[in-house]
Amino acid sequence: MLLDAAGDSLVYVNGALRAGDPYSYGYLKLPVFLHHGQNTLLFVVGRGQLKAKLEPVHAPIQIETGDLTLPDILVDGPKELWAGVVLLNTTSASRKVHVITRNSAGDSASVTAEVPAMSIRKAPVRLVVPEGDLGKVQKFDVECTEMKVTDRATISLEVKKPTDTYRDTFFSNIDGSLQYFGVNPSQKPSNKDALVLSLHGASVEAIGQASAYGHKDWCTLVAATNRRPYGFDWEDIGRLDALEVLDVAKKRFPHDPASIHLTGHSMGGHGTWSVGTLYPDLFASIAPSAAWISFWSYAGGYKPAEPSPVESLFVRSMAPSDTLARVRNTLEEKVYILHGDKDDNVPVEEAREMKKVLTGIHADFGYHEEPGAGHWWGSPCVDWPGIFDQIRTSRLTPRTSVDFTTPNPAVSSHDQWVTILQQTQAMAPSNVKISGSEGTTENVQSVRLDRAFESLTLDNQKLGKVRKGEVLARVGETWQASKLKDGAKSPQLSGPFKNVFQNRFLFVVGTHGTPEENAWAAEKARYDAETFEYRGNGAVDIVTDSRYNLGWQRNVVLYGNSDTNSAWKPLLSGCPIQVSRDRIVAGQKTLTATDLAALFVYPHKVRGSWILVGAVSGTGMAGLRTVDRLGIFSSGVAYPDWTIVGADSLRKGSKGVRGCGFFDNGWNLAGPDQAWNE
Repeated sequence: MLLDAAGDSLVYVNGALRAGDPYSYGYLKLPVFLHHGQNTLLFVVGRGQLKAKLEPVHAPIQIETGDLTLPDILVDGPKELWAGVVLLNTTSASRKVHVITRNSAGDSASVTAEVPAMSIRKAPVRLVVPEGDLGKVQKFDVECTEMKVTDRATISLEVKKPTDTYRDTFFSNIDGSLQYFGVNPSQKPSNKDALVLSLHGASVEAIGQASAYGHKDWCTLVAATNRRPYGFDWEDIGRLDALEVLDVAKKRFPHDPASIHLTGHSMGGHGTWSVGTLYPDLFASIAPSAAWISFWSYAGGYKPAEPSPVESLFVRSMAPSDTLARVRNTLEEKVYILHGDKDDNVPVEEAREMKKVLTGIHADFGYHEEPGAGHWWGSPCVDWPGIFDQIRTSRLTPRTSVDFTTPNPAVSSHDQWVTILQQTQAMAPSNVKISGSEGTTENVQSVRLDRAFESLTLDNQKLGKVRKGEVLARVGETWQASKLKDGAKSPQLSGPFKNVFQNRFLFVVGTHGTPEENAWAAEKARYDAETFEYRGNGAVDIVTDSRYNLGWQRNVVLYGNSDTNSAWKPLLSGCPIQVSRDRIVAGQKTLTATDLAALFVYPHKVRGSWILVGAVSGTGMAGLRTVDRLGIFSSGVAYPDWTIVGADSLRKGSKGVRGCGFFDNGWNLAGPDQAWNE
């Protein structure tokens, strides 16, 4: 049957883990197996309400139109478009499904999509736009076939003029899925236009965000989705979505490359602070409205006053969320802060704190509190004259001095002509400050300078002449010309664990264990894929270990351990962490127990290129079941490069963590960046 539930964060259906709908969107329908007689559905509910019903299935492959990803049709625009349609596989085997679309003129297009057993997948489908008068709406018939038609549906696309606000789509390199963004186009497009990236608040759609602004004849505004209306708080996958949309917009819309700007409201205001401080040379100006600063200032993030060594590493894993630790990066940008002084959602104290922090370090920021205004006071709280006056007058300019801080080079590494390649202490703030021919560094192991110096003094060491593009590495207390070792940590190849969820990642299910172990791997991978579809509008490929191609140059997540997943040894044999049914070996330590869970990430070279391999693993069924409850796709949840916990962590919290840490820059278990609860 189909389980249609809303309000739950997850559900066990006769013991099988399935995704939930905590925000009560109402569009998550999951095929489930029911037995004759009594069936048990155990819901985890965190938001105070639950609705649930069971519906009969009507076909082996069904089309669900409640959660579409749609573009709009532009008059005189592209004649081929892509949309996203959810397919439900109600059978016990993975199915390859042909999806055929037809327009009103009978023109057809087809694609093939693989849908996991008893699960869902949002599949991209091709649409051919008919010739002639398009009217206001165009309908497309959609059929899914397996030798014969199994289901039919109709989807409708709105027709827009090129000067209207509209939806556009693109394929994401995060997971290969189709995503959309809103466009509020310049009314007189030219290469002198400003390009504005706008980030929406919680529960807001990107097209609604773009529509909140009036049309302008001197700028194009694009609104990313954060992958969903709640998404990832513009962190993790949400941050990557914003950057992808900006890259797509740069290619699709004429603009002045020196006039790129960032703004957002509420959660999107937080995203403006977060993204704007991570990438200071991307934006000429940033303008947060009704913004909160960080999870700790507003969202109840956990930061113990006296953290244990284990807790300290988890806090460091959250470093990209710490806006204030890199606030000096805003010195390269113009800043405008807008807030209603009667905001009952995000307190105005958030804006006042940022004003206080910027006062004295930033000579070029604007600030306005709207008297009597609450959280949302109509379009002016985003389309504010002061913000757009700043956008008109702000430009990116090359700088001869740099003062750049990053929490992790794998998140943000570059500013102007400085690239931080490696840290000494993982995920502690790293800073490079160079003015004239002198500079200092903090927590930097290696750096590349894409500017030549006739003479440079770095950390009181006279280096003399430095060539453009030269890499400098710290050896002991001195800097020396160097090169990164192949496969070493770098901005493109690094932890922490959640960095594996990029580069068109896929899931590999172990099938060489006991029936119970194999069932767990399949169910956990399905649950993670469903959760990512729900939270991230994603579409993750799932394959068994016997089908996995070792030549694929994509990040991969293994489900199981070295005894149960045959892809483990070819991908992770060199990793200092090894997991089997009854033990975990981590460097010189051996933990023998059947209730241990592990999450970690490690590199692997494929045909000359490096990928990241993630492990979702455990010892014994108790350990594997413990992994079920380690949140992965929630914002505000972070892990170091590797984490080992016992089943008692579900009761004891951080005291149940056996060990965690960061690999060194050579991916070894060495140095001080690890902690154990003995």
